[in-house]
Amino acid sequence: MSVLSLEEVYVDSHLCAIDDIDEDGSIEIARALVFTVELYKGDKKLWANRISIKKAPQELPKTTEERFVPETTIGEVLTKVLFADINGDNLKEVVVGRADGILVALNLDGKKIWARDLGYFVSNVVAKDVNNDNKEELAVITGDGKLFLLDGSGKKIWVKTYPREYAANDVLIMDVNGDGKDEVLIGMKDGAVLGFDLKGKKVYENRLLNAEVLFLRATDFDLDGKDELLIATDNGHIIVFKPEGDILGSKKLESKIISLSILDINNDKYPEIMASDIDGAVLIFNLKETIGEKSAGREIFYDIDEDGVREKIIRYWKRVSILKGGKEIWGHEYKRWVSAIDVGDINNDGKSEVVVAGLDKFVRIYSLEKGLLASIKTTRAPLSLLSSDFDNDGKVELIVFGEREVRIFRGM
Repeated sequence: MSVLSLEEVYVDSHLCAIDDIDEDGSIEIARALVFTVELYKGDKKLWANRISIKKAPQELPKTTEERFVPETTIGEVLTKVLFADINGDNLKEVVVGRADGILVALNLDGKKIWARDLGYFVSNVVAKDVNNDNKEELAVITGDGKLFLLDGSGKKIWVKTYPREYAANDVLIMDVNGDGKDEVLIGMKDGAVLGFDLKGKKVYENRLLNAEVLFLRATDFDLDGKDELLIATDNGHIIVFKPEGDILGSKKLESKIISLSILDINNDKYPEIMASDIDGAVLIFNLKETIGEKSAGREIFYDIDEDGVREKIIRYWKRVSILKGGKEIWGHEYKRWVSAIDVGDINNDGKSEVVVAGLDKFVRIYSLEKGLLASIKTTRAPLSLLSSDFDNDGKVELIVFGEREVRIFRGM
């Protein structure tokens, strides 16, 4: 049983959605767990639905004999979950995408409203009422190069198709050209950012770098009342720019960006960009300054026992150790690889704790005196950790980074 109670104060994940979907003043959380989506209100599970809709058999290329793709459950792996008001009732439904291209809408009871077969891996889905009919439309990208705009009933409004080697990695909806109407934007593997109007006509194109655009985001970074664009690339570039092309700020990590989120974490009104790369490096910054950063590595030097001498905290394969003078004074071994470590006063008791993340999708918090204080289950494998009192409220925030997932916890 956990000794430390933690509050999750932020989540940005393909496999988790959080909102007050029934407008009763309390938060619901939807989690995608391999084949099943679960809906929670607080700690109470409301329902779980195994998305077991069968995809029609696909014929393989012609040969001298008839062959079909064998049935498999790998395609039923969930790849995306989000909330969207698709029917205009002011309540949000649960929309779920699968690896085989199936897109499903569920009501608040977990019952299927509709299901559509988009053909291939659902990479991402975003929702917004783009035509002012009080129903949110869905912009969907798939792994074979398609961009769909669907209405709230799942009906196709239009579709764009690109070669797979140029396929979109991310999608968003915003008014990119200032005409008062929203466009659908995609970030492409060939480095382009493209925008389409509600009829599917291309109305925007920008190519800042000769690098694959992995993430595409937008918000008002400079507080001028207009949204700017944010991209992150496969070679570590993070760039904020005006839709017209003027660059407002840029940073670079050493390798492929795997998570990118926007949040005013220090409450200074300027949105911060939170990014991590595949090697484990972390960077948090806004257009004015860097708020936090951490280099990739397996070692931390920190005076955790407050004796005036820094200890070495090291992760190696499946083990974490604290060494003083070359001798291990504390250690734990796990069944899966240890992916990240950190040190911070997570429970705000004036003493530092050790935080350990692993490929078993757990983050564990230890006190050297009391042992295990808390375990956090994540939907993605945690690959980076960073803790600090970012908002200067006297409580430390713990940020957990995974592939396309950023979550923030605070001790209660």
